Amino acid sequence: MNNKEDNRDLYRHTAMIATYANNLAMDGNYLDAINLYTEAIGLIPDQWFGLYLNRALCFLKLDLFHLALLDSSEAIKLSNQSNSKCYFIRMKPSNLPTNIWNYKGVRIENIQPDISIRIVQEYFSLFGSIKTIQRLYSRNQDDPNVLIYFFNPVTPMFTIAYFQNKIIEQICSKNPNEMIDTYRPLVLYFTATDDQNELKFSRPKYPNQNNQECYYWRTTSCRRGQQCPRLHLEANKNIDKQIWMQEVSVEKTKLGQLC
Repeated sequence: MNNKEDNRDLYRHTAMIATYANNLAMDGNYLDAINLYTEAIGLIPDQWFGLYLNRALCFLKLDLFHLALLDSSEAIKLSNQSNSKCYFIRMKPSNLPTNIWNYKGVRIENIQPDISIRIVQEYFSLFGSIKTIQRLYSRNQDDPNVLIYFFNPVTPMFTIAYFQNKIIEQICSKNPNEMIDTYRPLVLYFTATDDQNELKFSRPKYPNQNNQECYYWRTTSCRRGQQCPRLHLEANKNIDKQIWMQEVSVEKTKLGQLC
């Protein structure tokens, strides 16, 4: 067997390991995923920046920020082009929300009512593949919510941090009754996917590993203010506000299934 065939087999084996690692990460088994990413990186350490990037995401989910910084920096060096995802992860932004219930979807307000699937996919797949896109109409038919379901709970964290309060004319809805066109900033929330029924329509239980944050601060509002004994993190204000916590009709229209 010549070197070319050897390299081809090595890449196939590495890709198989990476696939197993991706599946573990999507199931929340971050430590096991890290071990497999490390094994794959050992096989081709200087040729696949995505391995470092995915391992960095797992490190971030475990709050191992210094290790995520090292991996994202290595991913930047290996990437042939300026990769915004690598730079954003390396920043470890202060506005990165915690996802204590592991929601795998985001709900977006102030998005154009007639926005196409293609544009939604182009913008919001920056940090991970999209599983499903849905449009959910409120009583104001000119202001639908868009629901985007991902395959894991990490992608929504970076999607929210990156797009929260941004004004992008191609996707943002316009302010009504304005003489000059102005646009409303995007507002994003965590939301449950179709396979997270236990999170969809009732208050979730606090996970054992995180009982310090205020549920009401993360959802609608906390009336106790500074007297509240639990944490009020600015990046998490209203971040878990679910659609059933406000008046919305049940009608929804699927935009499509995305691979």
